Amino acid sequence: MTMSFRLLIVASFVFVTLPSLLAASPVITDRLIRFSSGKTISHDSTVKHIQIEEWQRILFIKTTRLFEGGKNELSIYSNDGKKILPKYEYCGNAIILKTKKRILLAQQSAHNLIEKSFLLDQNGTVLKTIAQSQNVFEFGKSDDDNIFWILSRTIEQGKALTVGNVYDFNGNLIHTFKTDTEETEEIPFGHNKYKIGIKKPEIPG
Repeated sequence: MTMSFRLLIVASFVFVTLPSLLAASPVITDRLIRFSSGKTISHDSTVKHIQIEEWQRILFIKTTRLFEGGKNELSIYSNDGKKILPKYEYCGNAIILKTKKRILLAQQSAHNLIEKSFLLDQNGTVLKTIAQSQNVFEFGKSDDDNIFWILSRTIEQGKALTVGNVYDFNGNLIHTFKTDTEETEEIPFGHNKYKIGIKKPEIPG
């Protein structure tokens, strides 16, 4: 057997078998999800699903409305229907850092005192618990998912301030700032510089 013929066989084997390692994408309708394994899950209008092909994952977010505010439940499934994360409760929004395989459960409530948010990986493992002010009013992230930030309000010497904490995609604090004006904050990180637009702060209430 010649060397070139052996290489052709190896290349053909890789080409044929590599796609088979990835589960086929689920079929999703308004009320039903059918996984590649044949398993089905029904859901109603209280459930939002986010399909992330790059992760081979589907996120289910169930919202429950309460008399004062509400709560969300995050569940994570693989493309073949395996439940990876049964349930994780939080108040607020789920911010997806797709290229970094991170999920920020950005907690915020007008009715409850919340002092922390959570950074998860694509399987729902908590990587970081992030302390925050009770007066948080905004979360955000960069377009490339390298950084995210938490903005809150405070008062010092009778003056309203916006306080910003900026984190890398692993939840490490990389920059903080305070301002009493409307401005653009520039954040150097790695080889890039990011800009965060800040509105004129209001007195927290």
